[in-house]
Amino acid sequence: MFCNIRLIFSGILITNLHLQVSSATTADYSDPCTDYDIIESHYNRTVNYTLQSDDEDFCETEYILAGWYRYQDLQNIPTKPPAPGQCGSSSPIWLNGSYPKTYWEYRTLKACRVGITSNCEDSWDVTVVNCMSYNVAYLVPTPGCGRYCMESDKDYKMSTEQDWIDPCYSYSIISNDYDRAVDYILMDGETEYCDNITLGWYGYMGYENVPTKPPKPGQCGSSSPIWFEGTYPWYKGMTSTMNACTVGLSSNCSTSWNVTVKNCGYYNVAKLPPLHMCAKYCMESMNSSGWNSNSSQWYSGMHTSPSYWNDPCYSYSIVPNDYDRAVDYILMDGETEYCDNITLGWYGYMGYENVPTKPPKPGQCGSSSPIWFEGTYPWYNGMISTMKACTVGLSSNCSTSWNVTVKNCGYYNVAKLPPLYMCAKYCMGKNLKHLLSDCPVIRVYNT
Repeated sequence: MFCNIRLIFSGILITNLHLQVSSATTADYSDPCTDYDIIESHYNRTVNYTLQSDDEDFCETEYILAGWYRYQDLQNIPTKPPAPGQCGSSSPIWLNGSYPKTYWEYRTLKACRVGITSNCEDSWDVTVVNCMSYNVAYLVPTPGCGRYCMESDKDYKMSTEQDWIDPCYSYSIISNDYDRAVDYILMDGETEYCDNITLGWYGYMGYENVPTKPPKPGQCGSSSPIWFEGTYPWYKGMTSTMNACTVGLSSNCSTSWNVTVKNCGYYNVAKLPPLHMCAKYCMESMNSSGWNSNSSQWYSGMHTSPSYWNDPCYSYSIVPNDYDRAVDYILMDGETEYCDNITLGWYGYMGYENVPTKPPKPGQCGSSSPIWFEGTYPWYNGMISTMKACTVGLSSNCSTSWNVTVKNCGYYNVAKLPPLYMCAKYCMGKNLKHLLSDCPVIRVYNT
């Protein structure tokens, strides 16, 4: 797997995973509400900010590729023309028209680039989709030097950079890699990576926290995982001091230091110092029901309530959401084909994706025999359904089939899968452009 991470002129964070896309399948599987790139909600992109005499006037022509985008904090591109210099650009871009008002409604708006003598010196069509709590827009490279503007709201009506010293808006992002979670155990012979950070504010990409219970050596992919002792701040704007601890062979807190943590509403950020040992900040599980909640294979006996862990929602094995398992990926000529080798048990994708319910074609999902589910997923928490797993063949969408039990666990599903007696691979139904399981720490610099 390879990642292409680009940090753009302190304004855009775009994360792209290059996939081999088949145009025949994109229409079937691409959902702009879940398959989009993120533009960082930077203060100097808002209508409140005016380009200063010593500022660099950035152009997005070479950075915006054709695709779906939304702002990091869900703002919209304004629908009123800014003046030259606003949004940190001599040629800010706005949208002429009205945003869609109902879920999944598509509308075409006109993007306008402001010039010296006109509010709309250049224009082109932009498709916008309503995704309930936010909108996504299909943006194309700008025809000239311009920059997409960002409207302000009650949280972004800030006119000076001094306001943006707030760490909630100027922190570095740590990618939420699967091997950083408490669920992951360092394997024998596996290379151990150490966090190499400089003093600054940090937060996880998926808004997870560092756990407040001590992991064991080897968890979080580290022989010296780091956890926080104390209580996180509980209201927006509150700052607390917590004790960061590295776990050792004989102690849960062999080395410790104070860290400042700030509550930013729905996430926390922490001011972290450089590390002077090989250690790694741990990441709690995204499953809200327990801090070490995912894999029964990795967590034999870590909880004391067996009945709790008999629930497959909390004791399933994780299938990594590798890019070459997605419906977007096509098996290349000469590429080695891998087969799923599993034992009977409950499984779920690391990123909570589903196995698709539409048949892929041979070669999709990186397999000549991709597996899909025929039927309907259970639709409420706790519901269990029986679906039919099908392997795709050259002449049939369901050349081999068997029943699988699927359980709804709230915001994700798990399935009880048997061993496979042929070379086949379970498909992954969501196209994840933001997949970063093997990518380095991402830093967003606000200059």
